[in-house]
Amino acid sequence: MVSVVLYGLLFAFASGSPIGDEERRRLAAYSELMEHCKEIREGRADTCDYIFTSAFEYFLDYVSKRAPQGQFSGSASAWKARCVSGILVKDPPVCWAAAYMLIPFPLTENEEVIDCAAPTSGSVDQISTEDLLSQYKFKALTVETRNLEEQTCALLRTSCALGMDFEVLGQDWGKRKMTRAVKIRLVADALKRIPEEERKRTIVINVDSSDVFIQSDKETIMRNFLRQDSRLLFSGEMDCFPFRYFPMSMTLGNNTIILYGPVEERYSKLHVCDRLYPKSSSSPVRWLNSGSWIGFADTALEAYESVREVPRWFMDRWPGSDQGFFNTLYLSGRYGIKIDMCSEIFATFKTVEFNPEDEREYHSLWQLYGHGPFRHQFNLVYAEKANDTSPFKYLWKYKKTERCNTQKPLKEMQAFLTS
Repeated sequence: MVSVVLYGLLFAFASGSPIGDEERRRLAAYSELMEHCKEIREGRADTCDYIFTSAFEYFLDYVSKRAPQGQFSGSASAWKARCVSGILVKDPPVCWAAAYMLIPFPLTENEEVIDCAAPTSGSVDQISTEDLLSQYKFKALTVETRNLEEQTCALLRTSCALGMDFEVLGQDWGKRKMTRAVKIRLVADALKRIPEEERKRTIVINVDSSDVFIQSDKETIMRNFLRQDSRLLFSGEMDCFPFRYFPMSMTLGNNTIILYGPVEERYSKLHVCDRLYPKSSSSPVRWLNSGSWIGFADTALEAYESVREVPRWFMDRWPGSDQGFFNTLYLSGRYGIKIDMCSEIFATFKTVEFNPEDEREYHSLWQLYGHGPFRHQFNLVYAEKANDTSPFKYLWKYKKTERCNTQKPLKEMQAFLTS
């Protein structure tokens, strides 16, 4: 019990929160909830156990006091019934309660509206390439999480073709399972290897290894990032994962999610999804995707170092995966995290419809990357349909990228590259 309380206190100190009486009560509830969660995760208790405890009652009271009138009201009995129903239940309620007690976030409506048509800062456009590369450093990271070289090949060949070197972390991990805690620690260690005096001016991009490809060179990426007025920018997506699931949604009704239909209607009954994220009249992308981010090394390191204060077993099974963790961190307001809602740098697959006749698809990055199960075919279509003057098409088709030859190319890519 002492070690869990210590973790909570360390996290509170790291986040700059004062440790008053209320904070101590919150952390005491957190420590008890963590012990119960561990029992469930280890199979010594059932998913819906420990809801009728003083610690969980404290969580319910804590949430109800901070939520708008009528939201998240419900007794322990109602939570138990909702959990037992099994409808869209993702994690044990006690584990989510522990996560929220560790990193609480405001429950009042976010009234920010993002205008994707508004011009971004153009000051960076006045900087020459030489000055840009002298003022800022650039580093690209990815973690080989699945030991599947053929999937990582899409990322490495596209980046090599565009002159961008990725540092691939975790290559020596072998066949062992890459846990979330290990993955996060590998990235944190890579950020720490950047000299401290260089971190404030080093732009780091970190992307998943298995479902991402690069569409532009590092200079273009750097310029687009600097236009966003952000220290740490995550990619966005149209799916409110994991907060569309119970208990992260903290919504008790069984019929609270529309699986199909317009995005603006799909999550209208879910307070967290519908009201805690910014809105945009011109983009359906609202929710954070933890698969890719770009930011200054010092800010990214602060965010990643905070994870070290979370018990490893809990981080490995954080409610809603690491995406749940980074969404919780975003909603807490810490580290100034923003979401690329306008797809200025990142585009999650299905976010942008492919139309080779549309000239807008050739602006700056063409959204930098896509991901999803059809990433390889999507990339080939882009390379084939791109304008003949497109530097990407030329580099992709003709440039020999020997640095990537150690990676096993996909048959589709190999056939295209040798045609």
